[in-house]
Amino acid sequence: MSNKLKNKVAIVTGSTSGIGKAIAILFAAEGAKVAVSGRNLERGREVKQKILDAGGTAIFIPMEARKNETIKSLIDNTITEFGKVDILVNNAGTILIKPFLDITMDDWDFLLETDARSYFYAMQQVIPHMIKNGGGVILNMASLASIKPTINYALYNFVKAGLNLMTKSVALEFAKQKIRANVLCPGTIMTPMIEGSPLNETRLKNIPMGRFGTSEDVAHAALYLCSDESGFVTGASLVIDGGVIQ
Repeated sequence: MSNKLKNKVAIVTGSTSGIGKAIAILFAAEGAKVAVSGRNLERGREVKQKILDAGGTAIFIPMEARKNETIKSLIDNTITEFGKVDILVNNAGTILIKPFLDITMDDWDFLLETDARSYFYAMQQVIPHMIKNGGGVILNMASLASIKPTINYALYNFVKAGLNLMTKSVALEFAKQKIRANVLCPGTIMTPMIEGSPLNETRLKNIPMGRFGTSEDVAHAALYLCSDESGFVTGASLVIDGGVIQ
């Protein structure tokens, strides 16, 4: 590896499996001190240990996206342990596939709390520390669904589209404080969330490159947006979908 994140401290939410896990492992391999976080204690400790065994630096801090106090604890404990936060990757989230007329107010509250409010709150908590530290990078995980609507994804489309625009607003507001904020918009990525889905055969037919994306595909895009190589990139939405949106 080329130490693209040497001396950086990164928080990756939802990094006990899938895309978040791949990002945490790659960032550590590139020299970052990584705070692994998520709900599953066993998997979180396994990711931390994998990083340590490879010679990297990591801690694991439990976090529940719908509980603000655990988000604040994640950020505070990371600063206590490592002294700062240079990178925040908001990745923890879920998905809701449901016909529009079947969506309930409980669905509304659940998805907005998990995939929007948690990102908003984490940014509010970390930005003052980044300003004090002279800058930083925020990367929010949206989705191709934030740009390209899909049947039965109405609420998910709405939440991810809002996240996309909120990130651009943060990028504008804090550019002079040297804080960059960008969005990743993955298409169909083969993660535990979609493994075994009856929709996968149809999904694959719609991907021009003829394969599903991998968590590592997304992790390498995240590395670019969180490293100095993208130092003039802010307010961007990078689509990783194998050509679907073309």
